Amino acid sequence: MDMKRFFCLFVSVFLFLSFFCGCGSEFSLLDYVSENRLDILTGSKDGYLLTVYFTEKESPYLADGIKAEINRLAEFTLTAPDNTATYTLSATVNGTLYEGEFSYSAQKNNFNLTLPMDFTDVRSLTCTVLEGKTAHEIVCESVKEESVLSYREILGFLERAEAERIDSLKEKNVFRGEIYVRLLYDDGCYYYVGIIDRNGGVYALLFDAADGKILATRE
Repeated sequence: MDMKRFFCLFVSVFLFLSFFCGCGSEFSLLDYVSENRLDILTGSKDGYLLTVYFTEKESPYLADGIKAEINRLAEFTLTAPDNTATYTLSATVNGTLYEGEFSYSAQKNNFNLTLPMDFTDVRSLTCTVLEGKTAHEIVCESVKEESVLSYREILGFLERAEAERIDSLKEKNVFRGEIYVRLLYDDGCYYYVGIIDRNGGVYALLFDAADGKILATRE
């Protein structure tokens, strides 16, 4: 191979690799989300109130500005008539049976249970809460309406509204922080978004889930 052909081949390979490496390094806040509450399901029956949070969350769960390994979890919260009783839960999701025993939180005056779960495409969940030999079947439905924006869209609003702050945490196209995104529900849907830096500092924002408007901030 003569030098001219070798040089042309070298340039072609260099441009090819440069193009694809450049595409792969495009910055996205999505890559730094270490907690993402995707949906909330709730239902009640016989004096029992059951809430289910579908969450993708890092483990270990630390507000240290560094994203760790992500797990998919269903976090159950139960308010029951008798706080001295023992309660277990079972539910079948996408063909898999999930079971567990609730633990009582005196501080929150409720029961809690977290289970690893594949909740893909689940908008309604039928749960059986067992107290002794008495079973209570509770159907939990998603609180999200069609008007609720996705977390991706909320991150877009965040990036536009807080461009200067986000840029201040970037170093060589790497974000030196992590993002918490939590869907909230209180007579309507909202998003809590937290930007956590490497020193554990938190800048929190509350978004309207329907239009992406920032309702409040806190630092």
